[in-house]
Amino acid sequence: MFFVGGSLAFIAKDIGGATIEAWMPISYSLALAAIAPFCGYLQDLFGRRNITLAGGVVLCIGIIVVATAHTIGAAICGMAIAGAGAAIGELTALAGLVIN
Repeated sequence: MFFVGGSLAFIAKDIGGATIEAWMPISYSLALAAIAPFCGYLQDLFGRRNITLAGGVVLCIGIIVVATAHTIGAAICGMAIAGAGAAIGELTALAGLVIN
């Protein structure tokens, strides 16, 4: 999200949501903040590999939803889904660096 954040304005303009384009990165950040506290617990419960794979799948689904969005609402939902998957990936990577 941080590398392609500049292109979100162009995406929102193409699908007709230039007035509420700010909600795309906000929904991403809100989902990331909502999922992040539970990642460690879920990894302890189900295993780091399973949660990491699930997070990657959720992230890919969110990206696909954004890529195929025809309305700004679908793009905002896709960014929220991608944020949930990114939270899992980000915290798993951080845990891998700290433990190893």
